[in-house]
Amino acid sequence: MFGHTHYVPILRWKRAEQKALRELFPADKHAITPLVEVPGGDHNPRELAEQIAKTWGHDHMFLDVRHLATRVPYAGDTHPVTGLFNIARMLGLKVIPVTGLLCDRTYQAAISADSITGNLGACIRLFKSDLVRSSLAADLEGLVSALRLQAASVDLVVDLQIFGSSRHDLAALCAALPKVTKWRTLTVASGSFPKDLTGLTVGQHLLPRLEWQSWKRQLSTVLPRRPTYGDYAMLHPYLSPWFPGMNVSASVRYTIDEHWLIMRGEGLLNKKGAGHAQYPANAELLCHRTEYRGPQFSYGDKYIYEIALKKERPGNPETWLRAGVNHHLTFVVRQITNMFGL
Repeated sequence: MFGHTHYVPILRWKRAEQKALRELFPADKHAITPLVEVPGGDHNPRELAEQIAKTWGHDHMFLDVRHLATRVPYAGDTHPVTGLFNIARMLGLKVIPVTGLLCDRTYQAAISADSITGNLGACIRLFKSDLVRSSLAADLEGLVSALRLQAASVDLVVDLQIFGSSRHDLAALCAALPKVTKWRTLTVASGSFPKDLTGLTVGQHLLPRLEWQSWKRQLSTVLPRRPTYGDYAMLHPYLSPWFPGMNVSASVRYTIDEHWLIMRGEGLLNKKGAGHAQYPANAELLCHRTEYRGPQFSYGDKYIYEIALKKERPGNPETWLRAGVNHHLTFVVRQITNMFGL
């Protein structure tokens, strides 16, 4: 389906990320297959499928719905995951179901049913705890068999979550994975963006994109298979829940070659603080930096430029996250494209 010149970002199905995906330019979108994780809670399968159709259309997407509420039956005795993928197929969506070694039997059965009717195979998402299993090869073989698939119809995503240099050794990972050359695709993903920005003072900072630096550094390594690059965009691998009274900073995140540029603001709720007016000020500062790519680069860059000009509509944390993620996805897919001369 794709090789190492592709890009697999791991994103949560939240409004900012949805709009960031929706606003990608077509050429960039076709070089991306996002792994979308639907957070826990009650989701109407039809509404979710229609959201995906509106946001992503008919391009391939890995869809992880293991947290989809299963306590309420959908359409009689039909498992809600089965209902979701049935609707997705009726809408012509190319969503590839994601499963893992620890998913329960009813979920695996639902994924297995779709792997036959949907004819799109499946994605197996492995975590760090899976990689140290002495029975990894047998467990993977058993899961592929239960899904009624062959390795050539399965996309393998090694999700290391929080970046660690020793865990991101691509040669060691390839050696640890059974049938490394047989899977339809192989992706290694991790994230090094901090959980929050509380450790940064107000001002401008550079944070290293460690997962990108590591993957790029290992491109010259002789490997049985070169994995596709994956990351968590500019978000932490573990979601911090929002709570009433949370004092989010008015900060701008912007991806550049080897780092994230952080325009750190103070809390939006600070007494006698500048509040949302900090966003246009930071946008203007960003537009004057040499790293800024210009308003034509992406939807996110156009948003930054327009806020710098029209200060009366400063935006909010959601709109700025949307702009930052959209810029990041665009930037990374073009980094990969340029690296391989495509």
